[in-house]
Amino acid sequence: MELAISQRDTDILLKERNLLKTEVLEKYRLSGQIAQTTLKYVIELINNSYHLGKRSQPFSAAEICLLGDSFMSSLLQNAYKNSSIREKGIAQPVTLDVNDIVIGYSPEIDDGVNLFFQPGDIVSIGLGCQIDGYTSNVSHTLVIYPQGIQDGETGELKPTGPLLGSSADAICAAHIATETVIALLGANLTPEKIPDSISKNKVVNGTLIRSIVDSIAKSYNCIVVPTSKVRRIRRFLAGQAEGVVAERDFKGVVWSEADQERQLLERTENINNENNNNSKVQELIKFDNSKSNTTTNASSAIPSDDFVPIAGEVYSVDIKMASIEELNNEPEMFQFHIN
Repeated sequence: MELAISQRDTDILLKERNLLKTEVLEKYRLSGQIAQTTLKYVIELINNSYHLGKRSQPFSAAEICLLGDSFMSSLLQNAYKNSSIREKGIAQPVTLDVNDIVIGYSPEIDDGVNLFFQPGDIVSIGLGCQIDGYTSNVSHTLVIYPQGIQDGETGELKPTGPLLGSSADAICAAHIATETVIALLGANLTPEKIPDSISKNKVVNGTLIRSIVDSIAKSYNCIVVPTSKVRRIRRFLAGQAEGVVAERDFKGVVWSEADQERQLLERTENINNENNNNSKVQELIKFDNSKSNTTTNASSAIPSDDFVPIAGEVYSVDIKMASIEELNNEPEMFQFHIN
């Protein structure tokens, strides 16, 4: 079902209001500044509670979420205080995704479950805010480590050593994939500088983005977790309900469960190739690949890789990785998110 809206209003909402004019860039900048400041505050709460020993009783996950939301709301109240802009607020409340929780864990104080972090937990912090509909979401992953040795200069307690193993691989893969996608999006501004080894036609499109992210995951023995995405965001359109609510002219790469299954099957094929027993798996993979990345019409929210980022567009990069080694146990998933 489509809303009855005139072409003139459509052009205003989807085109004119999304031109990166000075006032629009300022709203993105300010919302990003508020989001980053709140993220720093939440990280400080966790460090003071679990790493530096500054609290006798550490904050629970629910308390951290409440304090983070309250802090972000207070910053938003002072944004455009004397302006006619009234549309501003929290776009994504503070979430704390622990280990195998994929996305969106934001407990309430009265939930009756006081979740406290344990040494070795991997916590992905996510949050976001919007000003006049222009949204900035941020994310950061950190490791809860045991209070270790004391730094002689700062007096702070430091971990006894770095995170190692498959968990470290997943974190590195997510970080490198995120930085690579950001570089690829920027490369479209100067296509003549794109190396032939990356794109012979000097164009960065959705297919190339998916291929490179998948290859990074493979090199770290990881897979891309479903709900990961690289998508264009616009005023009031920042990634909610892809595939459910139709968004006209949707542009983005979204990794689904079908993509995850395909990646796992391809890895199984490689293993069976080594054992010379791959006929059935090969057949299944070919059938699966024939149905992947199907294109849709412009009014559909189902993503297609058939798009090219252009100057003046704003993109959100939200990539999560899980180690293959952890899938048989409890997979730990790590994300980096930036607009």
